Amino acid sequence: MTKYARFHSDGRVIETFVGDPKVSFCPEIAKEFIKVPDDTEKQDKKTTKGWEKYSLPELPEPPAPKRFLAERDLKSFMTRPERLAFKAAASDPIIEDFAETLAAGPLVITDDETVEAIDKLQSLKVLTAVRATQLKALGE
Repeated sequence: MTKYARFHSDGRVIETFVGDPKVSFCPEIAKEFIKVPDDTEKQDKKTTKGWEKYSLPELPEPPAPKRFLAERDLKSFMTRPERLAFKAAASDPIIEDFAETLAAGPLVITDDETVEAIDKLQSLKVLTAVRATQLKALGE
């Protein structure tokens, strides 16, 4: 049987029909159908150069999920000596701000200020380089 299609104004196929549209539709609708190749599907597009097969658009990669650090997570992560060193380092303005901000709610681990504070903990010898890296990787 012959395949017919109706089109959007931009040339995309609205619907296809196999058979004689004059038999199955009222004259006003039947005249909208045009004979098309048998492999024509919805959303294919008729252009001046021929047929473009429809393909799903590529979806963008979803953003990486944000990883959060809560005060309880930091305290659970740190050993007792690290926690004591953290309290002693609270006189440093960056560490003081970090502690206050963390007390107010979870922070995004990858945010610049959080990374800066973790690096500061390392430079103050509260955390070793390995432990600082482990802290930055929490939730991965």
